[in-house]
Amino acid sequence: MSVYEFFTSRNNGANVSTFVGQAGRLFYDGANGVIKLSDGTTPGGSFIPYNIATTSTIGGIKAGPGANVAADGTLTIDTAGLPLSFGNLSVVDTTMTTVNPNADLILASNGTGNVELVGNIQFHTTANPTSDPFFAASGDGQITILVPAADPQAGAVKIVGSSTGGVIPPLNTGVMLQLTGNTNDPSRLYNDAVNNFAAFVGRRLNGTLASPTAIQAGNELIRISSTGHNGTSVPGTGSARILYQAIENYTPTAVGTNISIWTTAIGSNVLTKTATFDSANGITVGNVLINNTGTLTTPRIIYSGTGVRAIQDGIYANLQFGIDSIVHQYNPIGDVTVNLTGHTAGAQITLIISMDTRRAINYGVVAARNSTTGATSIPSNSLLSPQCVQLVYTCIDGTAANTYVSVSRV
Repeated sequence: MSVYEFFTSRNNGANVSTFVGQAGRLFYDGANGVIKLSDGTTPGGSFIPYNIATTSTIGGIKAGPGANVAADGTLTIDTAGLPLSFGNLSVVDTTMTTVNPNADLILASNGTGNVELVGNIQFHTTANPTSDPFFAASGDGQITILVPAADPQAGAVKIVGSSTGGVIPPLNTGVMLQLTGNTNDPSRLYNDAVNNFAAFVGRRLNGTLASPTAIQAGNELIRISSTGHNGTSVPGTGSARILYQAIENYTPTAVGTNISIWTTAIGSNVLTKTATFDSANGITVGNVLINNTGTLTTPRIIYSGTGVRAIQDGIYANLQFGIDSIVHQYNPIGDVTVNLTGHTAGAQITLIISMDTRRAINYGVVAARNSTTGATSIPSNSLLSPQCVQLVYTCIDGTAANTYVSVSRV
C-alpha cells in the first residue's frame, strides 16, 4: 500500500474546482473543509471513499439491520420493527418515548419558532394508551374533551386567569367548565352572534343517551344560580336562583314550562321561592296571584318599598312619606283620621278610602292642617253611601307645615 504526503502547490492561484493534480495525491478543499483525492484527470478531485465495515473489513460505518450505507457514504436509518436510541430518546416503529423511566418528553422550538403539529391530534394517558382519547382535534377543527370521572374538587375544563393557576374547588360533581378571572377584574363570558341571536340553551333528557325518555312534570330543566364566600368558605348551595321547570309530562305537542325566582332573606341561609311565572296561571309572588287575565287575587298587599299598600278596617290611616306611594283603606270601622310621618321633600302619597256606610274624614296634616281645598274634614252627612274618596298628599319642603292635600270624590 502506498503512503502519500499532502500535495503542496506553489501556485497560490490554483482553483480547487478546476484543480486536477497528480494521481494519488491528497489536497485540501478549503471551501468545503474536506480532504480530496486526485486521480490525475478529474477537475476538483473526488471525495475519499470509506469502506463499509463487515465481519472481515474494517471501516468507519458498520451496516446492519436498519442501517444502510450507500456507495457515496449516505447513511439511511430504517427503524421499521427495530428500536433506535439517541440521547434519552427511544424510537420503536412509530412510537417515540424516553429511555429513562418517568422522564419528561419535551418538544421545544428554537427561539421564536413554533411547534407545529400536523394531522389529527389525540391525547391519551399512560394508564389508558389505547382507550378513547381524552383530548382530540379532528381534521376539520372539531375539539373533543372526554372526562369520564366526576370530581367535586375539579371541573372538567378549567380556564384560570391568574399567574398562580389557583382556583376554589367547585365542591359539586358534574362541573363541566370552571372559569376563574384575574384578581380585581370582572370575569366575563361573551357570546357574540353575527346576523342572528346568541343563545344559552340548557337541555335535559331522562333515561340514557342510548335510550332517552321524556321529561316528566316537576323535572328541573335549567338552574341559573349564584353564591358567594360567607367568611368561611364558598358553599355548594346557592343564595339566589332562576329555575326552569316542567309542569307537565312532555310530548311532541306539550312542553308546559314555568320559571321561578328564588331568593334568600336577610339574616337567613334558606333559599325560598319568591315568584313564579306561568303562562297558564299567571304570576305568583308570595301569596299574591295575578292570573293570565290580569285578575289580582290576594287577602292583603303590603310592599315594603314605594308601591301599593292596602289596609283594612281601623280608624286611622297612618301614612309615611318616602315609603308609601298608594294606600287603600276600605271599610273603616269609624270616623277616619289621617296621620302623616316621615315628611320628605317632593314626596307624594295617594290615599284612597272606600266605605259602604257614611264616614267623617279628618284629612288634615299633623301640623297646620293646610290643604288646597281650605277644609280640614268631610262631615259624614256630606258623603254618599257607598262612597270613595281620594286624597293626594304632597310634601313641599320636608316639613309638616308645608304639606298639602287635595281631595276628590269618586
